[in-house]
Amino acid sequence: MFFKEFINEITNQIKNNYTYKSLVLTFLIVLLLFLPLGIVLDKQHKKELITFKREEVKSQLKDYSMLLTRVINDKFSLLKSLEVYTKENWNQEIKENDFNQFAYGLYSSNSGIRNLIIAPEGVNKYVYPIKNNKEAVGHNLLEDKRPEVRKAVNETIDSKKPVASGPYKLRQGGDGIILRKAIYKNNNFWGLVTMALDMSPIYEYVKLKNENSSLKIALKRKEEVFFGENNIFEKNPVNLTLSYQGGKFIIAGIPNKGWNESIENNLIMFRKVLFGIIFLLAIITYILSYRSFKVQALVENKTKHLKEMNSLMQEKERIITEEKNNIEYLSLHDYITGLYNRRYFENELKRLESSRKYPITIVIIDLDGLKVINDNYGHKMGDQYIINTAEILKSTARTEDIIARIGGDEFAVLLPKTTKRAAERIEKRIKEKCKKTKNDLIPISIALGRATKEKSEKDIEEVLKNADDKMYKNKLSESRSSKSNIVQGLINALNSKSNETKEHSLRMTKMAFEFGQKLNLSNSEQNRLSVLATLHDIGKINIKENILKKKGSLNDEEWKSIKKHSEYGYKIAKSSEEFAEVAEDILAHHENWDGKGYPHGLKGENIPYLARIISIIDAYDVMTHDRPYKNAISKEEALAEIEKCAGSQFDPELAEKFIKMMSA
Repeated sequence: MFFKEFINEITNQIKNNYTYKSLVLTFLIVLLLFLPLGIVLDKQHKKELITFKREEVKSQLKDYSMLLTRVINDKFSLLKSLEVYTKENWNQEIKENDFNQFAYGLYSSNSGIRNLIIAPEGVNKYVYPIKNNKEAVGHNLLEDKRPEVRKAVNETIDSKKPVASGPYKLRQGGDGIILRKAIYKNNNFWGLVTMALDMSPIYEYVKLKNENSSLKIALKRKEEVFFGENNIFEKNPVNLTLSYQGGKFIIAGIPNKGWNESIENNLIMFRKVLFGIIFLLAIITYILSYRSFKVQALVENKTKHLKEMNSLMQEKERIITEEKNNIEYLSLHDYITGLYNRRYFENELKRLESSRKYPITIVIIDLDGLKVINDNYGHKMGDQYIINTAEILKSTARTEDIIARIGGDEFAVLLPKTTKRAAERIEKRIKEKCKKTKNDLIPISIALGRATKEKSEKDIEEVLKNADDKMYKNKLSESRSSKSNIVQGLINALNSKSNETKEHSLRMTKMAFEFGQKLNLSNSEQNRLSVLATLHDIGKINIKENILKKKGSLNDEEWKSIKKHSEYGYKIAKSSEEFAEVAEDILAHHENWDGKGYPHGLKGENIPYLARIISIIDAYDVMTHDRPYKNAISKEEALAEIEKCAGSQFDPELAEKFIKMMSA
């Protein structure tokens, strides 16, 4: 009973006492508004500080990376000298003293070189210095027991390019990178030249071991950390890929104190300022609420009815005025762009003619490719395409000019007191601004037509028709180019969704060219095959990004969505005259020889020839490169899988020729 009376007394005091009421309100506002807002701002500021710090670390890492790359490449450039020396002397027996004298010149002038070796037919014969390297003499690199050595040797023999291996522990001690280069004489393998580079002097030169550095740095090749602390890669570091002649590795860095500790002082200062602002806002809230409650109590009883009536009247008046303004505005404006509509345009056309503000120029603009965009991006993106075009027109127009959207994809501009030459300059500005969108996700493409009324005798409607006719003629001549630009925009958008798609297409284009030559395709067929290699996956633009990048297995719904990409690609290619010739091939590039493919279950030679070719190339590239959902397999395993699927998934004759080409 006592507790209930106590609660009632407190409640009454809060209702009737300005001070208590203001304190409670201030407390609630601070608790429910200021503090949550402060927490959000604190988190956001912390995130920004971390981002800034990461950019700072990234900038420092770039400097280290550039210096490391330059130093390593400078060292390895000496291998070219050894190669030239070998070629100058391979027609005669290389004398040991001559080799030692030449190698000494390279060795003594460059710190960090561990050894220089010439290996005719892959067997180490000439080694400098011989000290600490005796066991290398006579060693057959082609039969080396270490897989990584054999792999590097075979790679340089196959590619005829320098191949680096390491860093790893050298026989002479320390970490080193070994660069090997296969030498060919009359297109026949002659042997190898080799240089071993000690990394320790390089670390010291670029000051990776600087104790006064603000960074902790580690270097990693594949999954092995060969410099710095192993756990740096577990602390969310900034990673950069360092590429040098014949190889690459990862350089990573974090602040010495850790991410959170490195921004601690700035964060504390921000929190002090934020707390002060919240405290000040609390005081202001209390003062304002106290005054408000006091005034409210004084006038509440006397003016309650009047306020209600007045409020009701004001609300009705506001709604009526707002509706009236909205109706008037919408009757004269386009609701998407905010430009004038056709009704306003026609009224202004009559007004300008009667005012005799000659010459009057009319420009008709038609927006190209709107249907393609609506079909592939949706109407929301199509509306944005219209809005972007409107912004270009507004930015090029003068104050006295009248811009209107007179149709779904059609605009008109009235230019009073504008000669043909002046109108031509305005038209040029519009076209130049459209060209600047060439690299945008969706480049803006338009067709223009203009006509000028210089005398009163000429009917304004005839001038409008002339402008429209010119626009239509220009649209017919530019239609193919504009649609191709839009399709290119789709390709760019797909690449932004998945970088692998771009790399995948580039590799496929190269293989398609080589395979096409083996198959003796005509120039026309080679060109079509190249376009097909680029566009075969274009339909994936309509697949959700989370599905394209999913690392695990796809569920039934996701797989059903992925299988639609060939049909989407067919529609996109069909929309452009330039790419229509490969539309059927895009549609069929997932059909199987046994009829169990998709989307139409075509079988055998009913599948277009180029689609059968590209399906083999596509499968091989997918198998030999990492995907979000599956690791790459070896070239040999991939070719074995193609051989296994010949006659079921693949055209057996084409599969046999492809395997033969890739095994050569």
